Amino acid sequence: MATNRTDHLGLNDWVGTDAFRREELNENFRKIDAVTKGQDDKIDTVSQEVGEVTAQLTQTEQQLPDTINLKQFGAKADSGFDNSQALIDAMDSLQSGQTLIIPMGMFEYATDWVINKSNISIIFYGSLKYTGTGSAVTQSGVDQVIHNPKITRDFPYNVGGNAADVLIGTGWRFYGVKKSKIFNPFIRGFKDGFLHDTSNGKSNAYIDIFTPKVAECLISYNRPVYPGVGWANEVSIFGGGFEIGGFSNYSGSKYFNIEAGDNHKFYSMQLESQYVDRRILCGGSNNKWVGCRFEGTNGVCDIEITGNRNRFIASDSIDWQLKVIDKGQYNDFDYPAQNWKSIADRVIYVDAVNGSDSNQGLTQATAVKTCQRAVDLLPRMIDHNFTITVLAGTTTDGFIISDIRGKGKLSIIGDTATPTNCKVKYVSVRNVHLLSEVIVHGLECTSFHADYTRYAGVYVEDANADIRYISCVNVASRGILAGYNGKVYVRNSTISNKTEMAIGTTGVGGVVTSWNNYGTANVVSMKAASGTIHMSNEVTPEGTTKYVADSGGLIVSKNTILV
Repeated sequence: MATNRTDHLGLNDWVGTDAFRREELNENFRKIDAVTKGQDDKIDTVSQEVGEVTAQLTQTEQQLPDTINLKQFGAKADSGFDNSQALIDAMDSLQSGQTLIIPMGMFEYATDWVINKSNISIIFYGSLKYTGTGSAVTQSGVDQVIHNPKITRDFPYNVGGNAADVLIGTGWRFYGVKKSKIFNPFIRGFKDGFLHDTSNGKSNAYIDIFTPKVAECLISYNRPVYPGVGWANEVSIFGGGFEIGGFSNYSGSKYFNIEAGDNHKFYSMQLESQYVDRRILCGGSNNKWVGCRFEGTNGVCDIEITGNRNRFIASDSIDWQLKVIDKGQYNDFDYPAQNWKSIADRVIYVDAVNGSDSNQGLTQATAVKTCQRAVDLLPRMIDHNFTITVLAGTTTDGFIISDIRGKGKLSIIGDTATPTNCKVKYVSVRNVHLLSEVIVHGLECTSFHADYTRYAGVYVEDANADIRYISCVNVASRGILAGYNGKVYVRNSTISNKTEMAIGTTGVGGVVTSWNNYGTANVVSMKAASGTIHMSNEVTPEGTTKYVADSGGLIVSKNTILV
């Protein structure tokens, strides 16, 4: 006899090899019939009530005071039906203070819809499907409020294709919009998601966009295009997600230009790239990015900031080995997470003999091989003690360190007793702002770089550096050099065979302090460019000429002006 395991209906149940009788099965059917008896009438009643409510809602949409419905102008949510004229007629009829309803359904149209009335509202219950090739929507007006707009276009998603060949048009074009709000917009399948067009003096200003979603739109490079805003003033984005790309193979530029304009605010926004090895280029100045997430699904991507005085607050990165390249000035990164900010002290080992760049460099046994790999492992904000330890050997490259902020300390340490044991090509430190100097001790620099080191073995620009126990005896133009706003303390180093200068400055604001340095066969021992200062205890590398100062340059020793 089977046991009853269905409490709410009291049905018989069987498991495994249980035997059952025909009567038990018939009993189950009787109980089910008893429970469901009369439900058909109830279902019919509910369906009738839903139909009545739907009809009432449609009638209400059409009869609300100061409200017009797109269907009043002949619009049909039928596939293949062109609603362009209905949209034009509805906008022509819309008066100040009125609301246009886009009812349930998908309304196709082929002509750019121009929203050009001021002090109006538009509420989307349904969506618009654009079949044309230009701008799906052009918004132009003042004091407009638009709720839940959904604008789509058939998206020819071809993974192996060229996005530039198949993506056309703009989803939403701003052209002379001011003091307006858009809630929950969704744009999909266009070459450009949102485009701010300010040609012919048509400025856009004071626009708030709440929780936007831009999907599968290509964001072009070198054009005033941004998936949210661009070339406008005082635009705020609150939440939402911008997906840049949609194709995994695009043969065009490796940059996505997020031309943010100036004085904008981005809150809890998500930017996602599906491209491999692409860089997001953030232009504009005085913008705030608060709680934004930068996310990638393929490979390593960078974010390059070209504007000034931008603030990234509590920003986050997912999936990327994100590297921030800060080419602007006075940009701040407050509390960025994961790859952006250090979370503990760390030592990274470089072993040119036994290391591998597939390693993380956290122990000598798992050392990296090249200087650049060690630099790539540095976070953009260092609030702890980070040390790059260079083991004995000769690397094939040099250190190019740039665009780092924080309250921590960064050191590059080789062999201070015998620097010639640890050979690197060069050291470049640029745009690094930490609470203490960048430490560079115990290395032999065997070469130079025309751009990154200005033909010097060690070059420091817009940073402070403590340089000690450095051997720089190769034939080259310059030895240790301070560029624009570079502050360098050089001690116990050997610089020889330099055809221009052993120790010098080249940029305004450069300061060099030299103490007990040695070397031979230099043309000039110390050279100060215009607007720079050298301080020396006069124990300097030998030179045919000891001191040279350009007009406005100064070399002093023990309160005595030498030149």
